[in-house]
This record gives sequence, C-alpha cells and structure tokens, in this order.
Amino acid sequence: MGHILRILGTLSLLGLLAASLGPANAAQIQLNGAFKCVAVAGSKTANGTPVIAFSCSGGPEDRWNYVNGQFQGIGTANGAAMCLDVKGGGVTAGTLVDLWPCGTQPNQQWEVEGNQIVALEAGMCLDSSGGPKAGGGTQLVINVCSTAASQDWIVRGLELELNTGAPYLCVNVQGSKTANGTPVMAYSCDGAPNELWNYTGGQFKGLGTDNGKSTCLDVVGAGTTPGTYVDLWPCGTQLNQQWAILNTGTILATQSGLCLDSAGPILGGGTQLVINPCTGASSQNWNVR
Repeated sequence: MGHILRILGTLSLLGLLAASLGPANAAQIQLNGAFKCVAVAGSKTANGTPVIAFSCSGGPEDRWNYVNGQFQGIGTANGAAMCLDVKGGGVTAGTLVDLWPCGTQPNQQWEVEGNQIVALEAGMCLDSSGGPKAGGGTQLVINVCSTAASQDWIVRGLELELNTGAPYLCVNVQGSKTANGTPVMAYSCDGAPNELWNYTGGQFKGLGTDNGKSTCLDVVGAGTTPGTYVDLWPCGTQLNQQWAILNTGTILATQSGLCLDSAGPILGGGTQLVINPCTGASSQNWNVR
C-alpha cells in the first residue's frame, strides 16, 4: 500500500508539460523547515544535469509534475519529458540524482511515504545531504531512509487532475465554501483556490487552511464502504483523512483500502467524489500537478 505523496502550495503556468497533461501547472518539492527546493541546476535541460537542493524560486527549474510514478521537470514539452532520475540506475547509498529523459526505467519511479520520497528501485530515500556542491547548491542523492531532516520533504503546489484528457477535471471544493461537510467533487480545472491542496502528514489540506486552522479531504462519517462520499472537514488525527498517492495514479483512502473515484452522482456541474474498490478505472486515475 505503502507510499504517500505530500504536496502543498501555489501553482504557476509554466508551459512545461506535454499536451496530454492539459493546462500546465506544476509543484515544488521543499525541505520541511528550510526554504530549499528540489531544483535542476542552472535551469538546464541537458541529459545528466544535476538536481540539487537550492533556494526555492518558483521558476521552471524547481517545478515538478508527478505522473505515473515519475517526477517530470523542466524540459517537459512538445511530446518530450525529462524526469527526476537516479543516476545510472544506481541502488547504493550516495548515488547521485539527475535529470534524464523519461522512459520506462525503474530508476525514475518514485513514491513518498510520510515525509520521505522513496526511490522505488533502490528502496532508498531522496536526501539533500552527502552530495557534492553543484550549481550553487548540493546535489541530491539517495540514502538509506531515516528520520534525518535532510530527508524530510514537503511537495508544494498541486491540483489533482483526472488523467482522461480534455475536458480536464480536478478535485474541487464545491462553490469555494469552507463549511464543514462541503462536498468535494470532480469539476473543470481552473487553478482556483478551491482546487489547490496541501498534502502533509498524509492529509490533503484545502480551502480554508490558514490562520492556524486547516480543512482536509475527508471520507464522510469515516465510512469504509463503496460509494461513501468525500467532503471537506476540519483536519484532525482521524484515519478517514489519511490518503496515499501511488505510482499507479490511484489515490488510496488508507483506512478503507478503497480508491478516490470521480464516478459519484452529478453535483453542481460536476460529480461528487466517492471511494470505491480500486480497479484502475479511468475515474480513479489521477495526475498530481
């Protein structure tokens, strides 16, 4: 079941993505407690360009999209894609991380568990310490997973978009309301605040998260049966607010083992989100952007 993608922040129009991904939004991957992000050194797109921990700028060099287990970065356009890559397919501690054309190789498959970004082939974690200096920052490496601050990541800036092509549909808080129990639905993507989510500690924090308060993507009534609705609710420690994003593109409600599904009833110009058995259906296939 394993790994969880943590995401928060703001989105920008970058023109980075292949046409199949729809409107171009992208996320940042930031060290928790430090204003340093996963960035491509010098904004270059050459094969093997070092990927470093560097001051967050919001520019294309530190924006990423998570699609089918890959982090796609700068240089992803016009049908080509560049990915976060463990250099040479290495599986030993200290192996460097770089930018490389996306393919089917397992050294480009990542998932995130808790605060850690896991290189699936090696079973090791993305680490901002121990690498050489490069491009004004420190080149990222993979290391044995630990609780070190250098492996404590927040991924900032996401929409959850159905991977179905136009018309593009995103996870949306109905009517931009913040009241407890507001329905969450699949609705046309527009990058508005009611479609932006912060993922931290296994929770998607959404509209109304400010001034010390937070509201979360929530399975209504802690339901664990197929067809249970999804809503907005104050964040807490309850298990029905815990979600995992897997490299298959599915978003797993970890309490029930069911998947986020857009195949609910019609609602307000969209469809109510529900949880259903994980089948790989297109209604359960999400991009994180």
